[in-house]
Amino acid sequence: MGYFGNHLARGVYAWYACNNPATFEEAREIVDSALQSRYYDGEEGELEYRNWILGDREETLYVDYVEENGECFWVSPKQMETMTACAHPGPSQVVDLADALVRLGCGTAAGLKIIADIWQPLVISDSLNWIEYREHNVRAVRSLSNVGLSERAEDYHRRIVIDGWAFPLYSLNLPRIPL
Repeated sequence: MGYFGNHLARGVYAWYACNNPATFEEAREIVDSALQSRYYDGEEGELEYRNWILGDREETLYVDYVEENGECFWVSPKQMETMTACAHPGPSQVVDLADALVRLGCGTAAGLKIIADIWQPLVISDSLNWIEYREHNVRAVRSLSNVGLSERAEDYHRRIVIDGWAFPLYSLNLPRIPL
């Protein structure tokens, strides 16, 4: 819960949840790359940028003062959309996953207990692969259904959780960024 109000942590998880790492090592690499405070681009790395998740969030929500080719000007989020020729994306996969988890009963005390009982014995290491991990998702979905917590779920929701609930990140030493 310490990450709940943290925009970077939420953005990292939303980005991570839209990827499909084959191993936990790949999951770690995805998260590590998204947590970089600065990154460099250009032919020789001469362009320095701040964290892209926070930058994208601020550019979408706030007015920006931009310098381009020696000219400075204000850009609103609507103008930013025109400049990049991109429409705002729809809900991310993480929104669908959260909805599916709630429909399956994970938002209840009994559901959380079932998930904890399945995940606590699981050793999260770089060698954990998707096929092994996916079986835990299958067990969780079956267990939640067997105790009657999944009455609001359809097969679609079960598939989202089984195939889209990526490796848990609790074993990573993620930095705590103050709000």
